[in-house]
Order: sequence, then C-alpha cells, then structure tokens
Amino acid sequence: PMAIITGRSQQLLEHLTEKEDVNKQFCAKACENIVRHGNRVTKIVTGLLNFSRDSSRDELKEFPVSKILEEVKNLCTEKAARYEVRLIFADPPDTKIPCRPTEVEQVILNLINNSIDAIKDRDDRWVKVEASLSTETMEIRVTDSGRGIPPDIREKILQPFFTTKPQGKGTGLGLSISVGLIENMGGTMVLDPGSRNTCFVITLPLINEKAENHVA
Repeated sequence: PMAIITGRSQQLLEHLTEKEDVNKQFCAKACENIVRHGNRVTKIVTGLLNFSRDSSRDELKEFPVSKILEEVKNLCTEKAARYEVRLIFADPPDTKIPCRPTEVEQVILNLINNSIDAIKDRDDRWVKVEASLSTETMEIRVTDSGRGIPPDIREKILQPFFTTKPQGKGTGLGLSISVGLIENMGGTMVLDPGSRNTCFVITLPLINEKAENHVA
C-alpha cells in the first residue's frame, strides 16, 4: 500500500507542477486512490499492534467471528498477493464467541501462512477460510489447494518441534502452540484426514465452563 501511495502522490505532484491545464478528474481519482490505500495501511498497522500484544492473561470475552476474520484478512492479504495465492473468506455467521480474539487471530494467521508457504510453487494456489455454526460450537476451517498431509506424518504434525520446512525455515512450534492456545479456550484444533485438500479445523465452544467463569 505504501508503494501505491508514493507512486500516486508522485504522479499527482508531476501533474500539478508540469501541466498548465489541471485535470480535476485525474487529481480526484489519484486522491481517492491515496486515501483508500492510506486506510489499508491504518488497518494493517492496527492489526499488527493488536497481534503483537500478549493476550495470555486476558479473560475470555464475547467477540464477533466476523471481526476476527476481518483482522486476519488484513494481515495476510499482502503475503498472499506476493505469491499470487487466491484468498477466499466465506461470509461468517453473525455471532459472537467467548474467546481471546488476538489468540484466535494468531492461530488462523499461522495456518494461512503455513498454507501459503506450502502451495506457493503449485499451479493451483488458493486458501479458503470458512466458519460454520452449530448448536454448541463455532467451527473454523482453513483449507488450501494442497493435496493433504502424507499419512506417515499426520500424527506428528501437531507435536512440538516437528516441522516439514527446511532447516532454518521453521521451528516446528507454530502448530503445537496453536493447539495449546485453542485448548486453553476450551476448544480443539485438528487436521481433517477426510478432506481431499489440506484442511485444519478449529472448534470453539459457544458456551462452556471456562467461558462462564471468565467471560468479561
């Protein structure tokens, strides 16, 4: 976004200083473009500030699923665009869940980043995030165009220090920490072995003992 803002500002400056007849339509369009991408920068920075804070001691609070997914999308759009990965965010249910929003965002973002790293060299590159509501739980699925996890590592992939990335590219802690964060909110995170693509499923309770005792 900053590159776009700088480029459009330079075009606008050149137009205003070099042209005798100012084209108001051109100037207005450039300004609209600058404002739009400036707002994008604001959303990204706000998301990073929220994302970087330690929320481990936060109480669970009722928070809209749509807002969680919106923040995640703001943080991962640029990386997806860099590798020409199509991001698909299905419209989530209009409901709130008892959770630590920043931690849920961290987990989903980690899954999306892992997906992008895994499929960036494929011809077919997409990641889909969808949320569905049942009577007692909210299910969030992160699926990518990969052809699933090989059977010999399915049971290991959520264990601490296990990674499929090259040496120096990953610690293997991401997925195991993600599982811990979700379990501390009374939920679960598992690999869906029945999916034809690589799919992780996060399940969070709408109401549980932890929520009743700790919801802010």
